[in-house]
Amino acid sequence: MLNKALISLTLISLLFLFSCSDDNTTNPTNEQNFFPLTINNFWVYENYQLDSLGNKILSTKALDSMIIYKKETEDVLTLKNVQISVAKHFYTDKDDEEQKLYYSKDALYQKFDQIPGLGAELFGVKISEYIPLSWVMLVDFKNTNWTIIPQGNVKISDQTIPAAGKVDLDLNYTLVGNKGGTKQFTINGKQYTANEYKLSFKLSGNVILKDLFGAKVPISEITFPTSMYFVDGIGMIYTKTEGVNINIAGVVNQRVDGNESTLVRFNVVK
Repeated sequence: MLNKALISLTLISLLFLFSCSDDNTTNPTNEQNFFPLTINNFWVYENYQLDSLGNKILSTKALDSMIIYKKETEDVLTLKNVQISVAKHFYTDKDDEEQKLYYSKDALYQKFDQIPGLGAELFGVKISEYIPLSWVMLVDFKNTNWTIIPQGNVKISDQTIPAAGKVDLDLNYTLVGNKGGTKQFTINGKQYTANEYKLSFKLSGNVILKDLFGAKVPISEITFPTSMYFVDGIGMIYTKTEGVNINIAGVVNQRVDGNESTLVRFNVVK
């Protein structure tokens, strides 16, 4: 409790100190840094859910205040004993949580337990519980295309889907990324040029209808797209996940809502 209170007090103090000054970066270097993870760097985002037309649902507005508060040493994929950054997220609509990040000049790595863009559930099933997740290279800043999660397969048995009854799921999945273009953003009256990096979680396979003698209903590839925008010397300034309508041969009909997150305040030291 003391540690949590101390983190909260630190964040509040930092927000107060810099709320009356211009958002800024200091200690510039010639090398690009698309996510400076110095301790006490903080970012404040406004989050919204999106309706079926892609418009903000104003009643869902929530704040996410993120601060880098400590460093640890950990293996990251094939990288041994690297110094990672641990961020604390303070939300206005849900419980606080930690996030582990590692940034190199070439890539941003993240340790997560939920697939970007997918949300908590699909077909009423918590898919992320069946797909092994840990450290991934989330964004490759040097290449045009990259693989975040390689092609995999998962079989999920004895699930109940409304209108389909008892089913087994045989799912193929992958998560890939590709570099997009640039876009102008304005934060507190200042204009910034951001680089886009797109993430696409792709899902296909079969729904096996156990109540209909094991009939297989194919799932044509479904793509859950997320765009992330980064500014050199600041970090991630905007994220948008498109909503997806899923209809599988009239058996499964589900809407996965979109959401967006916009940076409104920050203080960053390289």
